[in-house]
Amino acid sequence: MLSTSPPRRSLASEPLAIAVAGLSHWYGTGSTRRQVLQQVELQVAPGEVVLLTGPSGCGKTTLLTLVGALRQVQEGSLAVLGQQLQGASRASRQRLRRSIGIDRKSTRLNSSHGS
Repeated sequence: MLSTSPPRRSLASEPLAIAVAGLSHWYGTGSTRRQVLQQVELQVAPGEVVLLTGPSGCGKTTLLTLVGALRQVQEGSLAVLGQQLQGASRASRQRLRRSIGIDRKSTRLNSSHGS
């Protein structure tokens, strides 16, 4: 299960590229329900490079698919490029995906709006 240390504070006055607070995510239902993210806190400034490492099954890909607006946020707050994804509609998430890309080889979030 992926969890993180307390969030770093952005020193820049510009908005964060990614802001995650109390993010939790589960797969399955009933007795097969498994929590893969637990209260994740993360702040990423524009242009900042972040490496996700950890053992298989700890939630790295789940976090990336949530940040990439490919999954619906179940619990907590997740904002990407200033857009809150908690409660966002499928259409809203699709619009955001047109503005970003995740380089699967280097696993880097890229904004098509500069930076």
